[in-house]
Amino acid sequence: MTIGSLRAAIKNCMADLTSRGYKNFQEKQLVNMNPLIKDCLAILDAPRDIRKTLYLKAFFTNTSVKAERYSLTNPRVQCTRIGDQYVSILPSNGCIYYIKDDKIYIEWDRALGDLVDVFFGYYARLVAPEIPDNIDTNSEEFMKYNINIREEFEDALVFYSCYFYYARFLKDTDKMQFFLNQYKYYVEDIIHEISYEDDFYEEDVIIKVEEL
Repeated sequence: MTIGSLRAAIKNCMADLTSRGYKNFQEKQLVNMNPLIKDCLAILDAPRDIRKTLYLKAFFTNTSVKAERYSLTNPRVQCTRIGDQYVSILPSNGCIYYIKDDKIYIEWDRALGDLVDVFFGYYARLVAPEIPDNIDTNSEEFMKYNINIREEFEDALVFYSCYFYYARFLKDTDKMQFFLNQYKYYVEDIIHEISYEDDFYEEDVIIKVEEL
C-alpha cells in the first residue's frame, strides 16, 4: 500500500466514523492561550479542530456564567462604536460570544467584573495526518506521525484499512466482506457503549422552565 492509499484509507475511515455518530468531546481552557482583553472584550484563538460548538463558560472575579452564543448575522453584534472599537448590545449582567474566522470573541457586562478564566466545550472533528509521499515507512520520522482518534476506535481504523486494502488492491471479495463486517459491528458496539460514558450531556445545557 502506498502512502497516498494509506492517507485515503484513513480519511475515508474518518468520514465514515463521523457519519456513524463518532463524537470526541473536548473542553479547553482558553485564557492560557494569550488572549487579547480590552474593555470587556476578549479575543481568543479558537481550537483548530472544532466540529460542533457546545458551550463557553466564562469565569469572572465573583461569578461564572454560561455565555450565550450569537451569530455574526445578529444585529446586536458589534453594532455600537465606543471609542476605537465596535461593541455589541448586551443584556443586563450578560455575557455573549461569537466565532469569526479562527477567533472567539467574548463580550460581557462590566458589572460582572474582570474576566479570569474561560472554558470552551466542543466536539472535535477527526483530522487525518498529512504524511508526505516520499517518506521512508521504516524511518523514525514516519513513526512520529500520530492519528488523533479516540483510543476505543483504534481497532476500527485497523479493520477499515484492511477492508480498504483487500477491496482496492487484492480484489478478494471474501476478505473484503469479512473486514467490512468486523469494522461495522465493532463501531456499532463502541458507539453504543460510549454514548453512556461521554463527559458532555447535551440536555444539561438546555434551560427548562417548569410550570407552576
